[in-house]
Amino acid sequence: MSLEFKEFEPSSKVRGVIKSFFEIDYAENELRKDFLLPNGAPAFFMIRTSSSVDMNIMEVKNNIQIDQGIYIGYISTLAEFTHHKMHVIGAVIYPMYLYPLFEVTPKDLLNKYTRVSPIKELQKLNENIDDLSISESEFPVLMEQFVLDRLRMMHIRDDVKSLFKKLTGPDGYRLTVEEMAEEVGYTRRHLSDLFNKYLGMSPKQYVKLARFNQGLKLITEMNDGDTYAAVAHQLGYHDQAHFIRDFKSICGKTPSELKKLPESLAYQFRYFK
Repeated sequence: MSLEFKEFEPSSKVRGVIKSFFEIDYAENELRKDFLLPNGAPAFFMIRTSSSVDMNIMEVKNNIQIDQGIYIGYISTLAEFTHHKMHVIGAVIYPMYLYPLFEVTPKDLLNKYTRVSPIKELQKLNENIDDLSISESEFPVLMEQFVLDRLRMMHIRDDVKSLFKKLTGPDGYRLTVEEMAEEVGYTRRHLSDLFNKYLGMSPKQYVKLARFNQGLKLITEMNDGDTYAAVAHQLGYHDQAHFIRDFKSICGKTPSELKKLPESLAYQFRYFK
């Protein structure tokens, strides 16, 4: 059951807003099962599928069915899915730009795959959703123009941009709530409001997710002889058990269980590579 995944960089004009573009192509009709892991970054994508994609998000009671259309996906936990033939083109967005770009509250999108209502600037994308000839080269042009148009209308404080840039960097998980509040001159309460507005979760929740993603990078780079205890220590945990417990609480799998599934799309969408 061959699945093809391609990833490519955005232009320099939008590189601070769009992390990457991607294309997924599964051309077979045989049912395929897979899962995605939370990487702290929402995805805006266009999907064409021969039948519904069934999603099951951990801790969410109802299954989600994704049909042909344009969606925003934003998860903070494991998402399992099954699908037949499908083709997906999309963009991974730096999380702080979800609200300014789409004028939607991230908390309302969290752990959902939400169909995008028609947006004027995206009209051409909506018109072309049934056009089987649309390619990975056309989607970025339309998406980047939409982003550039939105950027002209938005204003985000420089210190807020700086904070979120640090938070989504490789050492972001080391930041404390106190350090983040001091960075932007906010009280802890105002900082929490800021995070809920832009990220849809509390500062502690996002830092935990950032640590998980750095941990995911480290376990995928482990060599023979490396230990989970060493990974736990590098991430600032006091012991291996605490690291494994936190890891499983986010994705429903232990590090060793995850390493046995190297063909999953989850590895392609790792935040740190």
